Amino acid sequence: MAARRSVLHVISLSIEHDEDTGEDKMLIEDGSSFVIKVNHQSQESILLTCAHVLSGDLIPGSLRVRRMVPYGVEQFPAHILHINKVMDAAVLRVPGLIAAPPLRFARDDPTFAEGIAAIGYCDTSGRLNGFSAIPAIKPGRIRGTVTKVLLKRIRLYHLMVSCVGMKGMSGGPIVSRRGVVGMLGGEETRCTYSIHRTTIYALLKRFAGVPRQAALTMDDVINLL
Repeated sequence: MAARRSVLHVISLSIEHDEDTGEDKMLIEDGSSFVIKVNHQSQESILLTCAHVLSGDLIPGSLRVRRMVPYGVEQFPAHILHINKVMDAAVLRVPGLIAAPPLRFARDDPTFAEGIAAIGYCDTSGRLNGFSAIPAIKPGRIRGTVTKVLLKRIRLYHLMVSCVGMKGMSGGPIVSRRGVVGMLGGEETRCTYSIHRTTIYALLKRFAGVPRQAALTMDDVINLL
């Protein structure tokens, strides 16, 4: 699947204080992300990932994204531009990354039982120094949409899917034949949930400073980033 070229592994280092020993210890968190915009003029890309992938007290300068290429592994420093823990989504800027093509979002909402696939890096421990060779593809179908919470008059939607979500895949795209319909979030009882494209749209509008009522397409909003 060509969309795998646009999915990158996210690695972050954070410090956690151990209440029992009184010592600080370093934690390594990993997940997935995907490119939504490439700026050739500034030689950088904009990526999306889940906020919980970036949880904890991050060590400054430790955030990285990487991907496998024919000659080895490409790794780039990443910077958090915007993060919303309630929406569980974050926007990253990655200088130097211009070879991975951006994924396009579907123009319409997904439909019940529509065929989809989750893409992300999973089972990373013990492989190639903790990095799987290529993103995994987990096929499935749309199971429904639920409203998680209402935040400042914005409804936050979760898309329930039948894909098997595995550790490390959080932040990867959920794609159909029409484009990206969501972002893999995690697992719930007998189902996997993803951040609905409508919620991602609201997040990007807020980050871009676009009024909530503005009738812009997803592509219009991404072009403003």
